[in-house]
Amino acid sequence: MNEGKEFKQLARRVRVRHWVMTIVLAAGVMLVMTVVTYKVTQIKAGQESSALMRYMNVIGDIMSPNIQHDDLRLVDNNLMGGKVVSHRYKEIEGQRFPWSTSSSNYSWLLRFAQTDLVSRTSANFGPSTYDQDTQQKIPSFYNLKMQKHSMKVVHEVKKVAKTKDAIAEVALTFKRPLTYAQIQAKLPQQLHATWYWLGAKGDTDVTYVDNNYLGFSANPKGQLTKGDYIRLRGALEAAKPYHLVYDNFDVFKFAWQYAQKYPKFDQAPFAGVIVTGNSADFQKLVKANWVVASSAGIVAPKTRIK
Repeated sequence: MNEGKEFKQLARRVRVRHWVMTIVLAAGVMLVMTVVTYKVTQIKAGQESSALMRYMNVIGDIMSPNIQHDDLRLVDNNLMGGKVVSHRYKEIEGQRFPWSTSSSNYSWLLRFAQTDLVSRTSANFGPSTYDQDTQQKIPSFYNLKMQKHSMKVVHEVKKVAKTKDAIAEVALTFKRPLTYAQIQAKLPQQLHATWYWLGAKGDTDVTYVDNNYLGFSANPKGQLTKGDYIRLRGALEAAKPYHLVYDNFDVFKFAWQYAQKYPKFDQAPFAGVIVTGNSADFQKLVKANWVVASSAGIVAPKTRIK
């Protein structure tokens, strides 16, 4: 009788010990799996944030018409991912003006959306478009191969020149593509070329591209050198894996094709340029027969405090 009771107690203890061991083992496995899963997801999230930053650097190099990038940072980080943000501004003759922020979310689950990073413009049915966040006027370019543009082709240098005691940025569309040397020879010395437009494919209506023009910024000395071109041409080639399409115009495919077609800086053609300067100095462009369109961007009063 006692032996039977002792056997039952022993069996119960064995079962309890077995369940305890099973629970401890399961908890250990779950803990290890949680740690491993966390590390794997964070590695994946780190890879996605790095890929997003590389893409944003490419955008900053080849698709920022007279736009400067102040930083590139990670924000709102969590277990799923986070966001990469770049604060932007424009600098015109030493004065700074706010511009829309470039940002996109990333996650270890999904690839970042490339279209989240492109510029956004406010809907406007007139001859002008505006940055969606700051409502600053955008200087526009025009494709001469288009028979009819969605926006009216404008000539605004005369209005800019009549604006007293101001500074301005103006996008000039050329009658025909010009090399860097040709642009410098034609441009009045008082005006400064800050950004060079590469143009667009075929009959693409570039007034639809939301300020996402392809081109190169001048360096801090206000120049574009052979070394700058080599670096920026590399950025054009780096854009090949990405996709941004307006109608039948694949922006990054065009960037790669341009890089392949024009390996030499002195032969590279530009379809337009953004110039800055004092408003009165734009008078020298009013009768420039090599310019077929001139679209003003920011025009603001001068300030002595910069």
